[in-house]
Amino acid sequence: MCGLELPDLETNIWSRYRSAGLRVVGIDTPAVPDIPPDSLEGVRAFGRREGLTFPIGISSTSVWRDTFAERGDGAAPFPSRMLIDRQGRVAYLSTAIDPEGLRRAIETALRP
Repeated sequence: MCGLELPDLETNIWSRYRSAGLRVVGIDTPAVPDIPPDSLEGVRAFGRREGLTFPIGISSTSVWRDTFAERGDGAAPFPSRMLIDRQGRVAYLSTAIDPEGLRRAIETALRP
């Protein structure tokens, strides 16, 4: 996720849909080879400063970046959003900031 979309994610996604069962988790991942990842405390402090109430963690590996690089299509993995449905399937994956597309995917995934 990108810092530009965090206010929308907190207010219009997490706050709106969590009572329906949505869980949001932010994961800071090394985006650039050879640059060390942020510290967990630094990431959490950032979340507090931004007023985020959903859990935030870090990935100590670059597996997400590397997975996109292996595709060879030039797609950049950052920022990215992934929605996993109740059956554990990826219901939405995007590297574009598309609040409406994400909302539609969430509403579809939350249907009984």
